[in-house]
Amino acid sequence: MKKITKKTDEKSGNKRDSFVFYRSCFEAIETLSKKNKLIAFETIVRYALDQEMPESLPSNVLGIFMMAQPNIDSANKKYFNRLKGKAQKKKDCDEQEFGECIRLPEKKHNVKDDEFLGGENDDCFDDGEPDEFE
Repeated sequence: MKKITKKTDEKSGNKRDSFVFYRSCFEAIETLSKKNKLIAFETIVRYALDQEMPESLPSNVLGIFMMAQPNIDSANKKYFNRLKGKAQKKKDCDEQEFGECIRLPEKKHNVKDDEFLGGENDDCFDDGEPDEFE
């Protein structure tokens, strides 16, 4: 009755080693028959770990899966965004180590800078070229 199709291929790296399983989902699954409990647990675990999307499910299992899916999707999105951030940070560190591109932090706006630059001698440092921080 249940067919599983992969949402992503194995090479894409969209597999997880763990996921959060909420009590509310467990309690909903506990109301099912033994056969449907197994189908529900397996479906949720496969979707959470490997992003395998079920093609057809019994209606009561489908309802529970639809309840769990937004939480799983949200958690996966956060997880993969963190991985991307860590990969970018590592790339930036590698570039610094080899003396290539170094990403500098953006200058934060400071009130003291405005007071200094906005005084009566505002143009005393004007060399005719536009300022880089403006």
